[in-house]
Amino acid sequence: MVQLADPEWTLRAMHLACAMASRAHTSVVLVRMVAVPHIGLVGEDMGEIEYTSSEHETIRNACRLAKEYGVDFQITRFQYYSLTEALADAAAYVNAQTVFAKLPAGLFPYWHKFKVWTLRHRLNSLNCQLYTLEAANGRPDSASSVLAQASHK
Repeated sequence: MVQLADPEWTLRAMHLACAMASRAHTSVVLVRMVAVPHIGLVGEDMGEIEYTSSEHETIRNACRLAKEYGVDFQITRFQYYSLTEALADAAAYVNAQTVFAKLPAGLFPYWHKFKVWTLRHRLNSLNCQLYTLEAANGRPDSASSVLAQASHK
């Protein structure tokens, strides 16, 4: 599962997710997280929220990448009030083995680290791995990679 975020981050995550999905013979789900103004509105039909032109372009590029890697690709929307909670719920909903997510940094670095830790903990309970594409210092990693174990034949 890949969260639809800014174009550069999303395409980096899609490359890694598609490579992993191709190797594991699974599919990739791109999830557009839709914020709602009140928790009571989660699950309510709020009409179709149009994609921005940037999102359309990112989705086209993600679809192209999935085709290049030869993996099945789906797009879905998921409403949320709390992004951290909703990402874990979305992962359970799509039965994800791996989640690529981008949580907003915010003003307090330790609060961001706590939110990432909380999400990682919730996903671990679902036997799901989290990749944020951040280096250990919390800044974006310029050379993202995924270590895949060799298969034995």
